Amino acid sequence: MNPKVRFYTLAAALVPTSMVTAIGAMSSLLWDKSGRAFHANAKAWSRIFLGFGGVAKLTTTGAEHLDPDATYVFAANHSSMFDIPACVLGIPHGFVFVAKEELSKVPIWGWALKNGDYIVIDRSDRHKAMASMEKAAAKVQAGKSVLLYPEGTRSPDGAVQSFKGGALMLALKAGVPVVPITINGTFEILPKGKREVHPRPVELIIGAPIPTAGLTTRDRDALSDRVRDAVIAAHVPPPGVRDRPSSELAAEIAAERAAVRAARAKPAADPSTEPQA
Repeated sequence: MNPKVRFYTLAAALVPTSMVTAIGAMSSLLWDKSGRAFHANAKAWSRIFLGFGGVAKLTTTGAEHLDPDATYVFAANHSSMFDIPACVLGIPHGFVFVAKEELSKVPIWGWALKNGDYIVIDRSDRHKAMASMEKAAAKVQAGKSVLLYPEGTRSPDGAVQSFKGGALMLALKAGVPVVPITINGTFEILPKGKREVHPRPVELIIGAPIPTAGLTTRDRDALSDRVRDAVIAAHVPPPGVRDRPSSELAAEIAAERAAVRAARAKPAADPSTEPQA
């Protein structure tokens, strides 16, 4: 099938599928408070997504690292829309997503996401983001595993980007291990901003859990770098692209984090001191 035709076929298939599975997911909340039925609907949607995308094979390795009774924060690289269904189907452990506020505004599934057991964070407002993070930490401490994408957005070239400084604060606050998840193949299927789908197998690699016991918020950056380096150790970037180790990105990451801290520390303007028209 022509790559452009496959893209629009996928888009057309997802509209009715998303409506049906989202309605099923929201309806399940009336009788199933555990979230299992909600997640089952997400799996059904993911199978259709990968099927129409031509992903005939999804391989998961490293499942032996997971204890089915343990609670984790899963941290995965992110380079394509196909990452989400790949994780839903490929990670053999229950979890909920940490999603940005913008996704909750997507018709049907966004509403299901916001009203379900998933965690929505408004990154435009620091206080709301912190409140969401505290809520998420409470869920994790109660035994709910969480999946997040620490890069914050899809990679433009398939390389693993730097991890956002506060992304793994959730694991530190909850005191649970972080499991690095490496996804290979999805960027080549559908890169960010493209409207062509090129089918190929997808590989999901589950790394050994990285403990956070005894760590404090001061260890945030070191933990972030350790998890990112574990992700890129198993990552196969597209031809001509190289994953830069965290040590190589240290100066850039430090500058980025300093800019974020400076922006947060900047006092809000006092309306009483502003010139009057």
